[in-house]
Formats: sequence, C-alpha cells, structure tokens
Amino acid sequence: MKLLKNKYLWLSLIFLVAGFICENYVSEFDFETESVTILKNGTPENFDIIKIPSYCKYLNILSNLFYTIAISIIISVFVIQAIEEKRKNEHEEELNELRNSININVFDSLFKTIIPAEVYDVIKSDIISNKIIRRDANWIYDFYSETDGITLKQTMKYKMYNMSNILIEEPLVATLDTTETDEELLSASCVIDGKKVIVYDKNSKNDGNVQIFKDSDGLRNVKINFSIPPKKYADITLIWLQKFKQDQIKDGYFTKYPIINAELCVNFPVGYNFWIFQCMSNEMINTLSESNRKMYKLEGAILSYQGFVFHLDKCT
Repeated sequence: MKLLKNKYLWLSLIFLVAGFICENYVSEFDFETESVTILKNGTPENFDIIKIPSYCKYLNILSNLFYTIAISIIISVFVIQAIEEKRKNEHEEELNELRNSININVFDSLFKTIIPAEVYDVIKSDIISNKIIRRDANWIYDFYSETDGITLKQTMKYKMYNMSNILIEEPLVATLDTTETDEELLSASCVIDGKKVIVYDKNSKNDGNVQIFKDSDGLRNVKINFSIPPKKYADITLIWLQKFKQDQIKDGYFTKYPIINAELCVNFPVGYNFWIFQCMSNEMINTLSESNRKMYKLEGAILSYQGFVFHLDKCT
C-alpha cells in the first residue's frame, strides 16, 4: 500500500505508458521503399531501400528515453524506501535507548531520595539489573536411612529465563565435598527450544559441558556450562546424591537468582521429623504433612541469595 501511494511510482508509470505509445506508433507505421542506383565496378545496379521518416527515429529515441527514466525512477524509489526504513529503525532504537536511559535515571533519582544510596546500589545490582530469573522451581528431596548415615537424593527442576537482549553464558558451579557430606552429581540435562544442549549421566554419558575438577583446596567442584539466547529459557533438571555421616541433618538451599513460584516435596523415613527455617520474601506454605512426607508451595517471588535451611532428625 505504501508503494501505491508513492507519487514517483505513478510518475514512472506515466513514462512507461508514454514509451509504450511511442514504440507502438513506430512499429505500426507503414514504411515506404525507394529505388536507388549504385555503380558497382563501373556497372549500375538498382537496390530497394526502406525509407524511414526522421520523426520515427526521434520517436524511437524518445521511447527508449521514457523507458530509461521509468526504470530509473522505480529503482530509486525502492532504494530510497529501503534507506528510509533503515534510518527509521535506527531512529526508533536510538529513541528507545534514550527513553530507557531517562527512565533509569528518573528511577535512580527517585529511589535514592527514599532509601539510602548504599541500600539502593545493592537492590539495583542484585534485583533490578539481574538478567536471569528462575520460574516454576520444583525440589524433590528423598531421604533414605542407611547403616552409616542418611542418603539424600535431590531432584531439582526449574526454568531459567534470559530476560535480556543478549546471549548469556552462565555456568552453574557447586562444591561437592564438605566435612560433613559426600556429594555427587548423578545426572544433568538442559533443554532450550526443544533441543538438549546438555546431557550428563554419571554412569554412561557426558557431552563435555559438565566438568568435575578439584580446586586449590583439593575439594571437588562441578561446573555446568551452557548459554541462553536472548528472551529464551532453559529447562534444567539436576539430580544430586548426598551422603550424610550422621542421623541429624542440617543443610539448606539458597538461590543465586530470583525465583518465581516453587514447590518442595520431601520424602523421609518413618520415625524422623523434617522441618525448614525460611529466609525468604514470601513464605512457602506447608500444604501436606504426613509421617513420612511433607509438601510446601511458594506462590510469588523470592530474591537472590534467599532460601531455606532444612532439618531432619529422629523423633524423640
């Protein structure tokens, strides 16, 4: 529709029609023949030649001129429109960047008058400027009583969203060895846009994205490497195994990134008691409490470095 409204395209159409009329007129003209005599090797010979009126030559030249002008106008219109579209997009991007910078400056100025600058700087770096958010976290804790202590199998599932407009490479790093537990990663998977980008199984398969190494203190660490495209999310599943050397357990989970909505399901042996101490903006509500199972649900968000400490001990 924009092209049809362009006056230069209509002008090029007029030149095309004019060129066609001139060419058609010349093609339909009845040319005349004229007999001429030419001496060839001293012998006169007669030839018939086509006599073209001079105005037909001029019309043919004018027809080609009209065609050339029309094609030039059409090419120029498309080139100019492409340039204008590019400039428009660049101008819109510049305006958006300017608008965002103005909004950020206004936001900064407003909140710095409400709360101390030191507090605001922490909120800005940990919350406002955070490019990653976890959603729909699901923790499954399965405790087993062994002769030498308690074994915990943790299944962790969540969606990790990249909220920015750039590719984010954010490895997951965890320490496996502690003085109280032995821990190992049983399996890991990461799915982005239906494609598995990480496949790890302790007993069979490692695609190279999961690295287990010792740090400078001699402790084993696991590092899971992956990247998330802009405005996409990674569907992550991790299964850990922890072996505690005592019957009374105290451990916890604290998130590096904000989490929106979560569920915790805990299965433990009969004769034990499980409870959690929460350090979160929103409370996880205990939705089920049985002799060997408890379930919790979080609706809303918790911030970076918030979480809970869980306890498992024998009933007295």
